Amino acid sequence: MNKIYLFCILMTPLTLSLAAQSSNRDNATSENLVLNGDFESGVNRPTGWDAPDNLTTFWTTKGTRSGKCIKMDTDVYMTDWERRKKELKENPDAPAWSKTPTSGNKYDTIGGNDGVSFYSAPIPVKKGKSYTLCMDVKSDQPHATPKVFIKGYTLHKGEMRVIYKTYLNCRLKGTAWQHFEQTFNPTAKTPTVADMRVMLFSYWPPSEYFFDNIKIYENKPIIK
Repeated sequence: MNKIYLFCILMTPLTLSLAAQSSNRDNATSENLVLNGDFESGVNRPTGWDAPDNLTTFWTTKGTRSGKCIKMDTDVYMTDWERRKKELKENPDAPAWSKTPTSGNKYDTIGGNDGVSFYSAPIPVKKGKSYTLCMDVKSDQPHATPKVFIKGYTLHKGEMRVIYKTYLNCRLKGTAWQHFEQTFNPTAKTPTVADMRVMLFSYWPPSEYFFDNIKIYENKPIIK
């Protein structure tokens, strides 16, 4: 049976450690559990990730130090986004087109409303294990706060439903690439979590945001 992933929260999200410290990696294994976390693999889309809509999400070399990354543009009118979403539903290969230039207070942009999200493929979760999430983020807005979520799923009546959620606020200082880390344990209070997915997210202020080097490491047991 194919698993259907529903993006609905069945419980209050759990926000765990938000520390962005290199010491988190000292207790982690060397294997990155995120498929294609550096976004270098793929043909028309990054392997192991959503297909970019080429209006609010892009698989691009723009903004990178080398190679490819994910760019999000939240400075897009909601009317443009609704139009793009409808045409991609009818034809996933619909050609891209240029957005309408925005003006005014920008409250009618996607950044002032839903925000932009981009998901990884599911990653199996081991019961009782803690993990370290790492990523590099930048924006043209020096004080923006994009987020990176971890959503945990369990099988319920043939559907994979969200029962766990934690996120890292990436509080930017300047416009250069910055590194962030967070430790988390999906099954500590929700033991039936079977899979997790990374969700990249950006919203206000309306601007361009960039994500790269998304990694999740399984932490080693703590020996007392």
